[in-house]
Amino acid sequence: MKFEYKKYGPEVLHPVIPIEIIYKGRSVFYEVLVDSGADFCIFDAQIGELLDIDITRGEKKEVSGITGVSEYYYTHPITIKVGGWAHQIKAGFLPNIARLGYGVVGQKGFFDISGTDYFENVKKSEIISGSTTKKERYGIIKEVYDKMKVIIDPHTANGVFLAEKNKRNKVPILCLATASPVKFEETIREVLGNEVILDRPEEFRDIENREQRFVRMGRTDFEKLKEFIEKNALK
Repeated sequence: MKFEYKKYGPEVLHPVIPIEIIYKGRSVFYEVLVDSGADFCIFDAQIGELLDIDITRGEKKEVSGITGVSEYYYTHPITIKVGGWAHQIKAGFLPNIARLGYGVVGQKGFFDISGTDYFENVKKSEIISGSTTKKERYGIIKEVYDKMKVIIDPHTANGVFLAEKNKRNKVPILCLATASPVKFEETIREVLGNEVILDRPEEFRDIENREQRFVRMGRTDFEKLKEFIEKNALK
């Protein structure tokens, strides 16, 4: 299947695709950002409520990075349908991400093809994938900093940890950074301490103290949100 990038402005394209989320006979059409750097699939709690899911009865977990702060989400078994193809997964439901305009599909539940015939062929090509825990990512961030005095972000830490875990004798490893650690300042200071120096680009310095501009909307004001995006996206 093939999807076109969605246009959000003259020069802004995002890999946002339509999916259908199904739970016990109910279904909701939803747009999601395809994010290979995300560990799992996570949707706004409002979507779960529309499907009549009792959100807080799911398994409680913690996530950071999606909304900018650490928050709790709740996982539930659901079915997603992408391009007519249905797949059962366990997804998280998190309050307060409706303002992003879409959910997120990541490694577990979307990119993960383990258990399929296709995956057996991928293994023969020596392509390796994996995921990490919060403890493992935090550990590798500290290890890299202690050894090299280099600060890496949590997404890059995921790649470095897996590269180290799967390295082969005398085969060099090249790890590419996927984000700036400045974006995850709260996490970096939690791991390395408040005394660590994060060199912010000039345009982001003192950003917390600048004027904040936002529009308040109700939890189910989907049409109002749609009108706001259509009105402002091309500015």
